[in-house]
Amino acid sequence: MPQSPGGGAAYRFLALVPHANTRAEFGKYGRRLFREGAAGFCSFPAAAPVALLSAPASGSELKRLAALFRLQSYKNGGGGRICSGRISSVRLPDGMTLAGPLLSLEAPSLPDLPALVERFPRLILCAGIFPSAPDTPPPPEPLRFSAAALVNMVLRPLRYGQSYEWTLGEAHWLPPVRRGPDFG
Repeated sequence: MPQSPGGGAAYRFLALVPHANTRAEFGKYGRRLFREGAAGFCSFPAAAPVALLSAPASGSELKRLAALFRLQSYKNGGGGRICSGRISSVRLPDGMTLAGPLLSLEAPSLPDLPALVERFPRLILCAGIFPSAPDTPPPPEPLRFSAAALVNMVLRPLRYGQSYEWTLGEAHWLPPVRRGPDFG
C-alpha cells in the first residue's frame, strides 16, 4: 500500500457513495455517534467500501461496474433501491474497523478488476472508523435510496493520533432505475 505523508499506509478503495441528499441524512447519524462519545470513533465519509485496491480503477472500469451494481440492485426484490439494515462491521488489514448499517445490495463479483486486492464480504455504509470492533451502536433511521455512484477513494492516516483524511475521485453514477416487467 502507498505511504501517506503521516507515515502510515494509505488505503485505496472502490466505494459506493449515495447521492448528496442521502449522505446529508446519514451524516446526522455519524455526528450523533461522535457526540455520544463512541470509543475511538473517527469520522468516515458516507461511503460503502466495496473493495481494497492497489491502484485506482479506470473510468471505463467504474462505468462498467456501475452498470453491474444497478443490475444487482434489482435482485431480491430491491426494485433498484438500496436499503440500510442492521449495524455491521468490516476489518481493515491494520486492525481498524469500519462500522455502519449493512446495505441490502450485494456487490457483484469483481474478477476482472486488475487492481483488486480484496473484495469486502458485505457492503456497509460506514459511519466511522473504530480502533477495534465497536460495541454495537444503535442503528440510524432506515435509509432507502437508488441514486448512488462508484468512486475511487483514498484514506490516509494523519500524523497525529487516530485521525484520517480522505479523497473521493470522480463519481460514476449507477444508471437510472428502470420500471417495467423486466426490471421489478
